[in-house]
Amino acid sequence: ASIHIEKSNHKVHDLVNDKWKKEIIKNVNSKKYLVDSSLGKGILRPGPWLTIMDKSVTESATEGYYLAYLFSRSAQKLYLSIAIGGTQFQDLYGMKKEAVEKIEIFTKGWKDLFKHLKPNNTVEKIDLLEDHLKYEKAVSGSSRNLTQLFEKGSFFIKEYDTKKIDDLQLNEDLKEYIGIYDEIVNDPKSENFNIGAETVLDRETKNKKNKIDYNYNIPDFQPKDKIKKKKNNSTTYKA
Repeated sequence: ASIHIEKSNHKVHDLVNDKWKKEIIKNVNSKKYLVDSSLGKGILRPGPWLTIMDKSVTESATEGYYLAYLFSRSAQKLYLSIAIGGTQFQDLYGMKKEAVEKIEIFTKGWKDLFKHLKPNNTVEKIDLLEDHLKYEKAVSGSSRNLTQLFEKGSFFIKEYDTKKIDDLQLNEDLKEYIGIYDEIVNDPKSENFNIGAETVLDRETKNKKNKIDYNYNIPDFQPKDKIKKKKNNSTTYKA
């Protein structure tokens, strides 16, 4: 149906890709952070997203880790979280359940490394798909898989009811999350995005007594030349 096609002349397109982005840019250091947003490419995503990326880590929502605002399918919920790019998991495991399982374990390991930074008043899960909604069919196919990667690749999650959003609270939370993001980026444990998570994955596998084999390698991401490297020349990775 045409309702699912992204149209550049639609007011929501302007709201997400222009006005929303400009409003966030006013509240961040644009020399340090890249702000990007999307409704989808060609086909509308189940929920729009906006990311705030430290340029020394990544300049793409498919790679690294970043701050993310995610709308649920109904747009009744808005979530703020630290998120891990999920495209690499699709590249490795295809658009299937295994990719979702891998990013969930990876994210748990990464979150545990920085659990001392967890803010107050967070929720443990994001529900972007909202399968309980009955006004149209549930999301399926590649859109469902990608949305599940967003769900399972997010942590330190703040949930907002869009009917009751407080602008002051949003701004305060954004400042808090930028501070948390900065601490993660500057923490020595984040210098090797790949190995740091693999260490926890190994422990998780042992705890499961090898009932499930979670051993897998995440190939190194070679950063683009335009991405400034950290002072200690550490390598960044995509996830």
